[in-house]
Amino acid sequence: MLSGIGDAEELRQHGIAGRASPSRVGKNLQDHVDVLPGLRGDEADHLYSELRADRLAKAVIEGAVLGEGVATTFPMRPAPS
Repeated sequence: MLSGIGDAEELRQHGIAGRASPSRVGKNLQDHVDVLPGLRGDEADHLYSELRADRLAKAVIEGAVLGEGVATTFPMRPAPS
């Protein structure tokens, strides 16, 4: 709101000079909860193992056609250190 972009009446109520008043700015906001548990395993199933061009192309096609695979989940588990 401090930017002055939003509902003009609401901005005025807070003493903020409006610069633009698009009707949908700041409306219907929702939280997108995301939980990424960290697990250790023996398999190299992290994103870095897929960064070779041939593997990446396969992963993108698999994600687009089948809706599964490493290209459909991000962020992936980081590479083991």
